[in-house]
Amino acid sequence: MAATSHTVKQGETITSIAFQFGFFPDTLWTLPENQALRELRVNGDVLMPGDVLTIPDRRAAAFDKPTSQRHRFKRRGVPARLRLQFLSDKGPRTGASYVLTIDQHRMEGRTDGDGVLDVFVPPNAQSGEVTIEGETYQLQLGTLDPVDELTGVRKRLNNLGFFCGDPDAPLDTQLDIALRKFQERVGLPVTGTADDATRARLQQLHDAPGALPATNAQAAS
Repeated sequence: MAATSHTVKQGETITSIAFQFGFFPDTLWTLPENQALRELRVNGDVLMPGDVLTIPDRRAAAFDKPTSQRHRFKRRGVPARLRLQFLSDKGPRTGASYVLTIDQHRMEGRTDGDGVLDVFVPPNAQSGEVTIEGETYQLQLGTLDPVDELTGVRKRLNNLGFFCGDPDAPLDTQLDIALRKFQERVGLPVTGTADDATRARLQQLHDAPGALPATNAQAAS
């Protein structure tokens, strides 16, 4: 297969694209031809529709193994990992029972001490549903946009419980109010604008497990 360019579509990540083309995620992400995209997006699993990724030639791998024995080979990056944190008005929802369905595959368990659900899923999974203690959330996997995009700010605010409406909407009163509530909650200057400090705090709290300050925390999905 000759080297080619792949334009990222909504719901795609470096993990799902690598799986589609038969590569390890790190192989694609660290490719010199993808350096500009790597510097722009930082996290290969948070890409923007329209981003362009270079897909190199595939090369056969050789392994020196005795033919008289059976051998098992495991492909790195398969499966992928899904992590969700759930919060209540008292903080992390520790030990909460959940039922998760991804691509018709049902999983049951309990959240850990940080209220985190941590499971393995297919690299190309795009949707699912999770029910936790009677509350059901629809999941769209791989659709989180970079935080430097307005859609990325809105999606993170919505997921953290600071509801601001349609992620594709322009600047409006809903977003202004949500930003002010978030900024007040985390101790930032209350401006109602998505400045660099606000975007950095949003990314820190949303993209890595860690509870919001415990005052009046919202359920996050």
